[in-house]
Amino acid sequence: MKIRIFKVLSTVIAIMLVNMLSLVNADSVDTKTEVLQSDGKLTIERVIMPKLPAVSRTAAIYLTIINHSTNDVTLTDVKTTAAHHAMFHQTTEKNGVSSMQHHDQITIPAGTTFEFRQGSYHIMLMGLDHEVIQSTFELKLSFANHEDILVNVTPES
Repeated sequence: MKIRIFKVLSTVIAIMLVNMLSLVNADSVDTKTEVLQSDGKLTIERVIMPKLPAVSRTAAIYLTIINHSTNDVTLTDVKTTAAHHAMFHQTTEKNGVSSMQHHDQITIPAGTTFEFRQGSYHIMLMGLDHEVIQSTFELKLSFANHEDILVNVTPES
């Protein structure tokens, strides 16, 4: 029973932290477009990891994926050495209460843009390695029908 309560409280705290960081850093996000990776079919832009409190065990990463191809692409996994777990989450709000929903995959239709952004979809890092996140680190995006893409993430300071 105590373990279940702890897991529920940990999830609630993680949700609150992501939402607080979104509010605190909303004005500091640089919205300029920076093309980080493009192979003519997919482009990765605007990779952002907001500044974190030193005690944080979780972090959110935001980025934009542009699908220039004539086929849908499906993002199936994300990995990094910066955290024990990396996953796709979506923040939603209902009746003033925020919650996060885990997604196993995200499909990006042909010719569209998908944004991981504050208050919506994000890449959630859990069990941070604070040494690794002190400088630029790699994030590997895996797709069902496209080669993997490595993206450099530079945490805001």
